[in-house]
Amino acid sequence: PGLAFVAGVLVGLLMNAAIAGIYTLAPQAYAARVRSSGVGVALGVGRFGAILAPIVVGALLDAGAAPRTLYLAIAAALLVLAPVVLLLRRAAPGD
Repeated sequence: PGLAFVAGVLVGLLMNAAIAGIYTLAPQAYAARVRSSGVGVALGVGRFGAILAPIVVGALLDAGAAPRTLYLAIAAALLVLAPVVLLLRRAAPGD
């Protein structure tokens, strides 16, 4: 439980930092005419995930999934998707 608590705090801090990062990076990522819509959509998707994630995790735990399995699955997804995001960023036009 102690490790889970520390991991939860770290994830929470990093997620809040990511949200703050959206406000910082938005001027560079969106053209001026769609900037507010782009940031709004990005934040909306994040909020949708924040609503959906506890529902899905609760359902998975009720179905018998072990908490450790869920943590490892998310860690694996992040390890796989992080390089993909970096590759997409490098391939983006206008950089």
